[in-house]
Amino acid sequence: MTITLFTQGGLIALVQVLMIDIVLAGDNAVVIGMAAARVPQDLRNKVIVWGLAAAVVLRVVLAV
Repeated sequence: MTITLFTQGGLIALVQVLMIDIVLAGDNAVVIGMAAARVPQDLRNKVIVWGLAAAVVLRVVLAV
């Protein structure tokens, strides 16, 4: 008796979810970059950090 961790259909679904997550992460980076480009230089790092933090928190909350 062997126990498989994933079936073929489960692996395909996992790869699809991972690909969607990678695409959305790239999209978040573009949006954060566009927002950061419009603020003064001294605030730009704060905008990037808070934007990344908000993206991570929202992704976790919406995944749950």
